[in-house]
Amino acid sequence: MTSWHSLLACTQADVTIERIASLAATTGTEPLTVDFKEKAGPRIAECAASMANAYGGLVLVGITDTDRVLVGVKTETLAHVADMLATRLDPADWLPEMFEVPLGDDQPGKHVLVIRIKPELAPRPVMVQRTGPGGDGIFWIPVRIPGGTRQATRAEMAALFAEQPAAAGGRPGQAHRHTRLARAVHN
Repeated sequence: MTSWHSLLACTQADVTIERIASLAATTGTEPLTVDFKEKAGPRIAECAASMANAYGGLVLVGITDTDRVLVGVKTETLAHVADMLATRLDPADWLPEMFEVPLGDDQPGKHVLVIRIKPELAPRPVMVQRTGPGGDGIFWIPVRIPGGTRQATRAEMAALFAEQPAAAGGRPGQAHRHTRLARAVHN
């Protein structure tokens, strides 16, 4: 059985279609740290930002949400998603790690797009631009909840803004970042 954490921490070469299939088969309701997307849509930006603002995680594009079938996406999906994230996320110069894992020889040109969000590398808070009617141009701070995303509370926003990067390349209080955010969630 493959865990989300092992796929987050391993090298790209160690992320195989077999390990992705194992994770998909053993994951029930989407937890805080894994999201399955059949297609690349605008909600990927919300998902990536919300994971960056919480515990990190994996967005796996090319896997159906309900029955976890590996359907794959085309090669150009990575460029489309990277462009969408660069356009909709703030700070715009941050992108999570993204790479493709081929479905196999029986489905040439199809991949699962793996988006790995490591919170220790994200410039928190990560904000996302709303889309749709009445939402254009408005940025919000999403946080992850089981199976979805919601707006951060005032206390959660304060905790995220308190995590400013240090001048010498580290993040002050990095070891306590999850504690501060968890405390903000429960207050």
